[in-house]
Amino acid sequence: MEKFSQLSVWLSTVPCYNLHYSEGGRHTEHIINIREHPGWLEKAADYFSTRWNIDRQLYVDNMNDSLATNNPTPRWYLMLRGDEIVGGFGLIDNDFMVRTDLCPWLCALYVEPAERGRRLGSGLLAHGRREAAELGYDTVYLNTDHIGYYEKYGWRYMGEYMHQDGEYARVYKADAISDNTKTVAPVLDGTGKSAGIGGFQKG
Repeated sequence: MEKFSQLSVWLSTVPCYNLHYSEGGRHTEHIINIREHPGWLEKAADYFSTRWNIDRQLYVDNMNDSLATNNPTPRWYLMLRGDEIVGGFGLIDNDFMVRTDLCPWLCALYVEPAERGRRLGSGLLAHGRREAAELGYDTVYLNTDHIGYYEKYGWRYMGEYMHQDGEYARVYKADAISDNTKTVAPVLDGTGKSAGIGGFQKG
């Protein structure tokens, strides 16, 4: 997997998160908010449905809700390189968990297999936490069956919680990130592994 030495993160006034790195002259992954870019809704629904093998209409309905609602959630995000989707995630009211008192849930986190190992997943997670703060939340939740990935990025394990179908999943939480810093430029060695983790229905 290609390594790179420097990752700079810009948070602009429009919900868009730009990842720039210098190796080989390749650059500019950016995250868009479907609410701000509704022309991407159909492609986003196709993308998440095929990656998670979940009914496309569930995504269409939820994304349409994100366009129309006055509530802070749901929201959906795509990471793009030009016109190519390389990953994405959602912030939703409840990820089919019995703990309806917890909100929002970061769901459907996915990074294309060919792009993993480049810390794009960590960039998506950080963007989700910043967006949650912008939307007025203090904490973000997710459910998953993975162990060891989210802990690397500041997520704290809460325990095993029940899905509405009676199955259990590991639930994590993280503080929403609220500050005035618009630029973060961590030095990375390219060894961190991004993964397609978490689903719209089940993590």
